[in-house]
Order: sequence, then structure tokens, then C-alpha cells
Amino acid sequence: PVLRTISFPTGVTCLAVDNARLADCARLQHLAPFDVVFGGHMLCTCRWPSRPFAFCRAAAATTAAAASSPPPLGEEATLQPAAATLQPAAAQRAARTCGGIALDAEEVDGFVDGLRPLLGRRGVAVFDHEGGWPWGLEALLRRAARRRGLFFYVRRGPLFTNFDYVLSARPLFDDVSGDPLQRDARAVAWAFLSFAPAVALLAASFRAGALPQELAPHLEAARRGAALALAVRLLLPFADVLTSRDLVLALGLARPPPPAPPAAPAAGA
Repeated sequence: PVLRTISFPTGVTCLAVDNARLADCARLQHLAPFDVVFGGHMLCTCRWPSRPFAFCRAAAATTAAAASSPPPLGEEATLQPAAATLQPAAAQRAARTCGGIALDAEEVDGFVDGLRPLLGRRGVAVFDHEGGWPWGLEALLRRAARRRGLFFYVRRGPLFTNFDYVLSARPLFDDVSGDPLQRDARAVAWAFLSFAPAVALLAASFRAGALPQELAPHLEAARRGAALALAVRLLLPFADVLTSRDLVLALGLARPPPPAPPAAPAAGA
């Protein structure tokens, strides 16, 4: 369920809702639309250690299906059902997010289908999970959002992880996706994975005489500098530095903007 608690303040409504079947909750749909929908760890995939093979199969199935049939564009995107492109498999159903949503096209599409009317014309849904490997979920969400006319944004973390998924009924001012620390996130992850093999290859080249020994001191200095820079870059997200703006604030070179004043009540309210 989305909410589990014993008591709520006056004026707060508590609903028990199945995350995978938001459209089935008539009361929730009646309360819509909402300005903001927030999900903490709802789309997190941190359960993968308990079922690693199931998550690997889900990721492989999504990647293979997406490669064989690219997502539709334009008006066709709203006419073609998701299940016609990516068929769910029983093995994929074993791989689920912390919110209970299976990593297959049918269930992710159903989740976004139930979320869409909750956002109305202006709403924004933010799903925060503080880092997690997508296992194909990002691709499934992106396709489902496109079919439902939603705008989709991702905030990337270290080592191929994602920190946030944002689905919005209208385009947002996106000052994150184009940030240098977001654009290089995947390149830094690949650099980390290839660093040790590259160093081993250079060492073998020196031993075999393929490279002149005069280059060894210079390459060793470059190796140490690259290792230090790579380590600092990988540790930045763990200090909540995911963008250059975060870095400027962390260094005290700027102050966060003041909170916006409350909106004035409408006339006659």
C-alpha cells in the first residue's frame, strides 16, 4: 500500500492503495488531480540481491525487446498498447520494485496508466529512491510516459544508478539533465570499470617492451592523477552533489534561493 499509518490529522485522508493498480482505486481517482505525487522507494530496485537472476532476466528482456522494436512516435504513441510491444514474461514478474511493481511492460504501463489521471494538466510525480540500478525500469517508464503524454526526467547517480524518476503532465524547466555532472555520469562509470584493465594492459606493454621505459614515470603520474580525479568524482553523489549547482552550494560559493512566498488567495475565496 501507498500509505500505512494509524492516525492522521484532521482533514487528511488515508487510503490503502495497490501501487500496481492505482486506476482501480475509485476514491483516489475521485480526489484527483493532485499538484504533486511523491513516492519514496516506490520504484526502488534494491531488492535485486534477493533475486539477482530474475532482475537480470527482466533487464535482458527489456533491452532485447526495445532494440527489436523502437518506441512509436507522435500520435501513434497514444494508440499502440504497451503490451503489444513488450510482452511480459513470468520470470520478469519475480523482479519487483520496493513498491511491488513488476519489471515488465504490462505492469509498468498499468502503473503509469493509473498515475496519469492523478496528475491532471499540471501535476508532477516524483519518485525518489536515493540510487538504484534500473534493471530495465527506466526504459519501461520512458515508453509508458510517452504513450500517456507525460514528460519523463531522470536524475542519475554513480555507477549506472538512478536517484529520481520524475513524470510531469507538462514540460518542466530542466536544469539537471544537461548539467555536466549528469551528462558525464555514465562515462565516469565506464571509466571506473575500465581503469584497472587499462592499467594492467599498460603494465604488460612495458614488461613486453612494447612501450619505451622512458614513458613509465610520466604514465605513472598520469595514473595517480586519473585515479584521484576518478575517486573524487565517484564520491560526489554520496555527498548529495549530483549537479554543478550542488557542488557550488556545497563549497559555500553560493546560497540556496529563498523559499517562494505563499500564493495570494483567490478573490472571493
